[in-house]
Amino acid sequence: MKSAESKVAGTITQRRVSFNIGGTTYEVAPPSCATLILLSEELANIPAVELNHSEKYSEVLRWAKNFRPLARAVAILVLGAENLTEERTIVEKRILGIIPIRKSVKIDKIGEMGDTLIKLSPSALKGLFLKMLEAMEIEDFFGFTTSLIELNLLKPTKEVVN
Repeated sequence: MKSAESKVAGTITQRRVSFNIGGTTYEVAPPSCATLILLSEELANIPAVELNHSEKYSEVLRWAKNFRPLARAVAILVLGAENLTEERTIVEKRILGIIPIRKSVKIDKIGEMGDTLIKLSPSALKGLFLKMLEAMEIEDFFGFTTSLIELNLLKPTKEVVN
């Protein structure tokens, strides 16, 4: 178990944690508030469904098409809010296939990584997501959010006078 000082130092210095995804190692920094907001938005795309636990197989097969946001959510955690797109230069041969033309294109890195993540087994994707959340100490953000909500609930309100 890490000491409080070690956790604080790791957060302040943006200490990265390594994860192997589809044969590639990614260095993942603790999530910023922007990353957590994007993560929340992506997870909101998962439909709220009541699963029939006695019919696990048919339920999974029926709803699996709706869970692409899970892979995109893991991609957001890995990439961080600041690295979701990338400018790349590609070379196309146009005129008679001889003269190369350089073109700058914007790449959606979430989509690229999501395509890799969607190929993982469900247990591997779940395990990766849970390991990332644990390593990134999401509970600190949860505690901070909870304390802010409590402050908001406890602040005095205007009284109505009859």
